[in-house]
Amino acid sequence: SLIEGYYVDKSDLSGTTVLGGHNSHAWTTLWNGIKWIEADATPSDGEDSKRQPNEENEEKLAEVLSEEEIEQIIREALQRLEKEEVENQQKIRQFAQEAGCDEAVAKQVIDRLEQARLKKNSQGKLLQSLMRDAWMRLERRLEVPKVRTRKVRLSEGGELDDEVELELDLQVKESDPGGFIKREKELTYRPVFDGIDVILIADKSLSMEDNDPTTGQPKRIDQQTLAFLLLDSLHSAAKIFAKKLRKKVGDMEIRSCLVTFGAVDNGGRAINPKIELPLSSAWGPGEQLLAYKALEDDFGGSTPDYAGLNVVRRIIREDEEYEAGKRKRLRLTLLVTDGGSDSARDAQKEKEEFD
Repeated sequence: SLIEGYYVDKSDLSGTTVLGGHNSHAWTTLWNGIKWIEADATPSDGEDSKRQPNEENEEKLAEVLSEEEIEQIIREALQRLEKEEVENQQKIRQFAQEAGCDEAVAKQVIDRLEQARLKKNSQGKLLQSLMRDAWMRLERRLEVPKVRTRKVRLSEGGELDDEVELELDLQVKESDPGGFIKREKELTYRPVFDGIDVILIADKSLSMEDNDPTTGQPKRIDQQTLAFLLLDSLHSAAKIFAKKLRKKVGDMEIRSCLVTFGAVDNGGRAINPKIELPLSSAWGPGEQLLAYKALEDDFGGSTPDYAGLNVVRRIIREDEEYEAGKRKRLRLTLLVTDGGSDSARDAQKEKEEFD
């Protein structure tokens, strides 16, 4: 990049510098992949040699690069860019193969997912990491006291358990006879639940095409970003449970599901609430593509959120019947909508049924 400013040659005893036209200066800085390096092409001799640089300027002049060094930095930067481009193309190609889509669509999904992963809060922290940590804190364990009994000798204390063993040891004049036991309490940990289900209900009504006054983009884009953040952070936490915490918390199965309401078909006719992603622990290219498509197109209906809630209750009921109490699951249902329900009464009734 080109930097324009002034060359400060010297100051008076009070630290004041008077700048004139002869102090005008411009120089370039180069990014070498690690830090910015100043590449000042101003010759060190000639009329510029009359300048008396201070210590700060001497330190800067020490980093002046030769043309050969600048060319080397440029070559290395181009090589890194080429390598990144190759890796990105490979990533897109692999995604397209696994998801069963063309590479152009694969790139759109990857770009949108990466945009969501890079979202930050007002403190500059990545939302994806914060949400993943929040899912991790859902893990709860109960302290279960357990009494363990072990055999000991007289010197260790305890209570008499085997009189025969004690008598035999005494007969042979054993200095520390056995026959005693010691009871010790220890705490073991049992998870409160061994499964987490997160079901997201998304709004595809016409008003989701309107721009959000805060972000300035269609609300459906913000909803899609939220969905990617929720699902991606959830399954990121699932990987940590599986790899690092299995011994601690046991087999913690984490699943997700996506349901939409308010969509319309090509003829503008309303579509019933749809299960876009069935309840599953999978979150690969195929699922990411389905989530992207589900929250990208076919907006335009009303807001029958109550119908979406009803579908979710059916999903949970059928899953409970199938599992028949095999797992204790924490089930979270998240409803996303931007406006009033078509029937607030029916929506409230459906919400109460979850209790």
